[in-house]
Amino acid sequence: MKKAHFLVLGLIISFLLSCEDKDDPITSSNPEFSFEDGTIIIGPDTCGFLLSRPTESFKPENLSPQFQVSGLAVRGKYTIKSQNYKCGLKNNVFRVVRITEMQRR
Repeated sequence: MKKAHFLVLGLIISFLLSCEDKDDPITSSNPEFSFEDGTIIIGPDTCGFLLSRPTESFKPENLSPQFQVSGLAVRGKYTIKSQNYKCGLKNNVFRVVRITEMQRR
């Protein structure tokens, strides 16, 4: 009986250790994008802060508190993650980005 408990515990621990958050590497299939025309906005419903560009808005996974200001004009660089962020009553979907550089404009 004890062996079964240790086996289950070992499986749980190895599963949890394998679930670390890995960044998508910057490659030709996942490039880093530069932008000069970004604006931080508050998304609809419970979506939080978004990086708005002229043609699309993104959900930054690592937006620094100093940039969490609605209407703030920004420039910088980001990579697009392989997941989407779904939020709000209408199930809005935004592509998730990782900010690699950001400055106020």
